[in-house]
Amino acid sequence: MNTFQQNLYNDLMNLCNQSEAFYYVDQNVDGKVFRVFTYRLASYTDFCKPNALECRGHTFLMNGYIPTELVSMPPAKFFNAYENPMVMDLDFSQAVLYMDKVDGSLISTVKDHTMPHGFRFKSKTSFTSQQAIDAYNWILRPENERFLTLIRNNVYAGYTVNFEWTGPSNRIVIGYKEHSLCILNIRDNRNGQTYYPDECEIRLQEYVVAYDTVRRTYEEILEMTGIEGFVVVFRDGRVCKVKTTSYCIAHRMKDSVNNPKALFQACLFETSDDLRSMFHDDELALSQISSMEALVRREYNHRSALLQKFYDDNKSLIRKDFAIKGQKELGDMFSLGMNLYLGKDIGLKEWMMKNYRAFGINEIHNEDE
Repeated sequence: MNTFQQNLYNDLMNLCNQSEAFYYVDQNVDGKVFRVFTYRLASYTDFCKPNALECRGHTFLMNGYIPTELVSMPPAKFFNAYENPMVMDLDFSQAVLYMDKVDGSLISTVKDHTMPHGFRFKSKTSFTSQQAIDAYNWILRPENERFLTLIRNNVYAGYTVNFEWTGPSNRIVIGYKEHSLCILNIRDNRNGQTYYPDECEIRLQEYVVAYDTVRRTYEEILEMTGIEGFVVVFRDGRVCKVKTTSYCIAHRMKDSVNNPKALFQACLFETSDDLRSMFHDDELALSQISSMEALVRREYNHRSALLQKFYDDNKSLIRKDFAIKGQKELGDMFSLGMNLYLGKDIGLKEWMMKNYRAFGINEIHNEDE
């Protein structure tokens, strides 16, 4: 690895060692170990730490405890306009690029010379998610051969290609009639440089996300309909996202602030950033959001770390012994520990939502309903 990659790896390991908000997962895939760095529920101050914005599914090929290569570099973390101090003083007259905020799932290439085309796909932390599998099967279709070749060439040249996967089987809010992969950006694994759609080579232009340079104000974007919004790139290099009001209403975001259960859910499932953007000039609402985010981060990160440690300490036990010890030490989180042991999704967020009252959360019903 070069100096940039080694420094990035060291910073990410430091993040994981210093805060429960950041962690890594070692994925054993076809006999190879990939270390994937990501985050749980992190605060603004967490993201101010060195390279914390680059802890978003970034992946290293490992040889034992030694990283040998940075093989996947997803987009750096970015925020909603006016969500926090990083994006609080934005001047939309200085915007240089507007990319459609596509309503799907992030997919990134992972360099792997043992694969037929030299790469595989992953979602945020998973090589085996349904989205990653479906997207890879889609790119292998005969009609996508040219696209596949262009992706392969970029991976061989040392780049990560980042896409949005959309289609009928992966609907979030906005529906898409056909499945599609569109390029969001391309990143140089050697130095971290990001190339946006307007900078991609001409042969890739037909595969990139829709974009333009037509200047729009923040207020104009909020009022648009039929789209999720835009990812906006500014002259100073900063990036933010702006979601339309109609999209956020579809997510029922606005009512969440005044309903503790709904706000708990928004913070737990990481959609409170949308609330911050919508209420950026409402001090009371921002205070309510911050308090709930702090509670959820504390409770979630602690339980996630506890479960992971229990699993790491006891994974060599046979199932019966693991279960007996888990019932004794994990209490009402026993089923989550067994999920880890069986290789299933841990289900911690769903468990916390189901048990929201245990965290002092009450549900408020509107009398008008």
